[in-house]
Amino acid sequence: MAEVDEGLKRKRAFWKFTYRGVNFDQLVELMHNSARKQNLKRKPMALIKKLKKAKKEAPPMEKPSINNPE
Repeated sequence: MAEVDEGLKRKRAFWKFTYRGVNFDQLVELMHNSARKQNLKRKPMALIKKLKKAKKEAPPMEKPSINNPE
């Protein structure tokens, strides 16, 4: 029974978003020239721009609105 409880504790509460091995928080803070050095193309940069905008407009301590990459 202890093994089952330990397995449940190890489960991650949240999924961490990464793009090409770079964490979301690091992606948001990248400058445009750094993003180009990371070889981020137009569509991924548009997604990052959308995410930055949603994060900026969200009230403090609340989740930003859902942005679906299309």
